Amino acid sequence: ASVNFSTSGYIRSNINAYYNPELNSENTKSSNISYTQRFPDSPWSLSLSANISQRTKDSTLSLTLPELSVNMSRVYPFKRKKPVGKEKWYEKISLSYSGNGRIAINNVKENQFIHTDFLRDWQTGLKHSIPISASFMLFKYLSVTPSINMTDRMYFQRVDQTWDEQEQQLHRDTTNGFYNVFDFNVGVSLSTKLYAFYTPIKKLFPKGKVEKFRHVITPSLSFSYHPDFGKAGWGYYGAYDQPVYEAETDPATGRKIQKTDEAGNPMFVHQTYSRFPNGIYGNVGQGAAAALSFSLGNNLEMKMVNKDDTTGKAPFKVVSLIDNLSISGGYNFIADSMNWSNFSVNLRIKIPKVNYTINLSGQFDPYMY
Repeated sequence: ASVNFSTSGYIRSNINAYYNPELNSENTKSSNISYTQRFPDSPWSLSLSANISQRTKDSTLSLTLPELSVNMSRVYPFKRKKPVGKEKWYEKISLSYSGNGRIAINNVKENQFIHTDFLRDWQTGLKHSIPISASFMLFKYLSVTPSINMTDRMYFQRVDQTWDEQEQQLHRDTTNGFYNVFDFNVGVSLSTKLYAFYTPIKKLFPKGKVEKFRHVITPSLSFSYHPDFGKAGWGYYGAYDQPVYEAETDPATGRKIQKTDEAGNPMFVHQTYSRFPNGIYGNVGQGAAAALSFSLGNNLEMKMVNKDDTTGKAPFKVVSLIDNLSISGGYNFIADSMNWSNFSVNLRIKIPKVNYTINLSGQFDPYMY
């Protein structure tokens, strides 16, 4: 627990603070209390916390009371307690779980806090995340990892919007209930390692100081997919047609005049909105994705004679020339344009003796010249 709480009027009324510039200039204060419980010989753990932040200059509070987190570390639910023979493929399936529940309110005045309405002013919600994956060896050298990630958000309010042509304004209707906002993505990744050894040319290294070079190449491919959760069938987003109006109004009625196209048809703008704008864990993203990602890592080392060895126990030493040189990128098959992602390049070099490391990184846009 770390508590530093006082009302904004306390400093102004406290005579001991009159000549204390630190208290008079303090603008923000925060307090938090947390409790964590781990269960022996169990993958489960939980934590409970509460926190409050204050802004003295305008007497506002932001409060989370409480926030509960429940976590389960990775387990293998199909693994036999007494295995006999080779490990079965389904025994490699693993899953974990994380759950979170929160009740919070933001930027409320101190003198209005006790008058807040729980349903109208407070944000509440539950969130569950379950990643499931497995790892298999294919042809002895290829590592294949299929996975599925599921997330469920539970809310107790939904907002529906409609355009009222009679009043020429937008209406928002908030309904209380129990609503699930669920999304998922599936994927599979493939990776391996390739080893190459090079014997140096004697003309370049006449004294035989360098014995050999080792080059480790780590290629990987991954594919992921998720549907378009912004479609009407999922119910997470709504839509309405908003009329396009002229700048002037009808002098006879005082109402806005709707624009028309060249054929005389009234003009509308199709508007899409989130039905959970106040959701404490947000809404799911819009748009489908079927993306192929790739990366290619490189490591280059040199084996050379160890001059510092006088015992003969370590005649050679390994020196890192390039600790890592990698390039990565992706391609979205569903995107209607600009399917390629930016390409990322990272370089890491270790400098021996002085224990320094140099990191360089860059982003390259395939659609810019």
